[in-house]
Amino acid sequence: MENLIVAMPNGIRLAEMLGKKGSENGLAFYNRRGDTKNIVMLVPHSIEEKYYAVPQSLILSDLVVLDTSSLDAVFGDVVVACSMLGKPVVFTDANPVDRIIDGLDIVHYVKSESELLQFMLDFKPAGGGENQGVKVVIDRAFPVKGVGDVALGIVRSGTVKVHDVLMHNSGKQVTIRHLQSQDVDIESASAGTRIGIAMKGIESSEIKKGDTLSQKAIAYVKDFEAELQFNKFAASARGAKMHCEAVSDFSDAEAMIEPLDGDRYKVSLAKAIPLDALSRLVFVREEKPRMFAISAALRI
Repeated sequence: MENLIVAMPNGIRLAEMLGKKGSENGLAFYNRRGDTKNIVMLVPHSIEEKYYAVPQSLILSDLVVLDTSSLDAVFGDVVVACSMLGKPVVFTDANPVDRIIDGLDIVHYVKSESELLQFMLDFKPAGGGENQGVKVVIDRAFPVKGVGDVALGIVRSGTVKVHDVLMHNSGKQVTIRHLQSQDVDIESASAGTRIGIAMKGIESSEIKKGDTLSQKAIAYVKDFEAELQFNKFAASARGAKMHCEAVSDFSDAEAMIEPLDGDRYKVSLAKAIPLDALSRLVFVREEKPRMFAISAALRI
């Protein structure tokens, strides 16, 4: 079974049309189960209070769909961020976007709303996560009567299987007792799969949003160095010391960035989050454009 994670930063109407709403935790998950492909659509909600969900949706996705009915500041911010992150974008045909994307290196398509579903079914995500070690990022964990402790998350790399033993960030060994995707029992899940995991070896109360299960424990990190790539429309941020917010997968934290040399910065987080050398970070500020930089490389 193929799987596709689609970010819809301004597309709640489209997600409601194409999928069934599932869990909600900063991001609302809309699920569509198919014969050959399962699709999960990520829709940020309450953007005014939870803007971090916008970059989260982009980082976690294979494909971004943007509704061109409203060409507002968020729309423009997302387009530039997709260019920086290398995310392919599908624009609906409600309004032309040629002038908006002019000068941006962005793989894009224009489709009518009636073409969206077939396009997503046919779309083949870029590879890259299959041959890496197993990494599952978790957005919720809770006890289920008669089942035990359960976590919901997305497989970011590798293939997780029933009976695998993975490591939580705390160093605890976690046995995978059972796997589900789109309410169907499965024996394994590859990169890009939204899964539910019945676990042994850890209690749900010990797991926080943003935690990971992986072959090697991924440490909680608070201070590190990063090479930053800056938004071309946020040139004034380059070389500045500033307070901002750092977002990675399902994690977010207040941050202070301080220039070292060139595009290398010292990053100090208000709280530690799980990070490894392959983690992608988006840096957010109050001033527009809000997503002003991404991490090109981390030194942890």
